Amino acid sequence: GRQLNEIADDWLFDPAGASTAQFYERRSDGFAPVGLFARAGDLTAIGQMVIDRMQPGLPDVWFDESLTTSQPYNGAYGFLWWLRGKDSYLLPGRALVERPGPLVPSAPSHMVAALGKDDQKLYLVVELGLAVARLGGKAVAASQPAQSSFDDDLWKLLSRLRPA
Repeated sequence: GRQLNEIADDWLFDPAGASTAQFYERRSDGFAPVGLFARAGDLTAIGQMVIDRMQPGLPDVWFDESLTTSQPYNGAYGFLWWLRGKDSYLLPGRALVERPGPLVPSAPSHMVAALGKDDQKLYLVVELGLAVARLGGKAVAASQPAQSSFDDDLWKLLSRLRPA
């Protein structure tokens, strides 16, 4: 009997410190019935909460299960998370074509991501303690739902920053 944002505030946004995050109803975009409004700081705060919960010694069944394949059709999709370390993936849309290789080839093998409409992104790499958010308009004109060349280009740039 509670509203989605009340539950999200109690279970996700408030514990993460995501003070401006809220869900909203999409009426006509044909993409998904619910969207998320959040600032970059909110997304990275949610990401950091997930990273902290994913650390060894902090078992949490939901987090563990959310980061595993959710169904037999697309091994690269968990429960609202995209999983990088798989042999192939399917993107959302009408033409469900299995694509060989990892979702984002240049990203670390254990990267997980929330990939939203128009290149709204949250990437997490627990081993690096890294949460990266990307907001704004489409990064490139040829974006597909949940993926664009931005993903791989970003991780190529970030990989240059790793200490030797």
